[in-house]
Amino acid sequence: RAIPTWEAQCASCHGSRGQGETALSLNNPVFLETATPAQIRYAIVKGRDGTPMPAFEERLSMERIDDLVALIQSWSRQTDDPGDEPEAMVPVIPEQLVLNPDGQAPRFSELREGRYVPSAEVATALEQGRRIVFLDARAPSDYVRYHLPGAIVSPYYDVQRLIERLPRDGTWIVAYCGCPHAASGRVMDALREAGFTNTAVLDEGVIHWKDEGYPIVTGVNPGTVADAE
Repeated sequence: RAIPTWEAQCASCHGSRGQGETALSLNNPVFLETATPAQIRYAIVKGRDGTPMPAFEERLSMERIDDLVALIQSWSRQTDDPGDEPEAMVPVIPEQLVLNPDGQAPRFSELREGRYVPSAEVATALEQGRRIVFLDARAPSDYVRYHLPGAIVSPYYDVQRLIERLPRDGTWIVAYCGCPHAASGRVMDALREAGFTNTAVLDEGVIHWKDEGYPIVTGVNPGTVADAE
């Protein structure tokens, strides 16, 4: 019974089944795993500062809001594993994982809370052709929709697949997602546990990155800045 409300109030930004259009993908498995009903309800009631999402506390009854919470929790992504994607939509993982391998290291300021690097600093590093690895911690279908130039698909639940191929020479590795920290934070934690030093999470997430007009690439290939929109 929440579907009419969802279609009228939410689908234009979050997609018909929560897959995300201009806003966060709500059927993302890490979101569904980590967000409690109370957190989802609060976001609907109060809105999200700094985003187009309004507060619905005066627009929808609590019954309708609870119905939306139940609808969101009922979703689960059908194709979490890259192997389950249609062949034409499987993201490509290239032999070379480092973007700009001959470039200099980025000059990031001190990470916020020892974890987070601002989008503006990452965009500057990209513009300057700095040597870096981007890991996209989202589901493959989100990656295909759009990703950072040169980013490698690395869902938070499958990061171990790439760890042995990542450089251990101090190259910066920046993980990102749309949550904006949940999935990418797990990837970064796995890297640190494996002994990687220069690791960070894109602070504001990929949705903010896109909204700011920073370069993005669509499709299955990592691409470069030259391929960006």
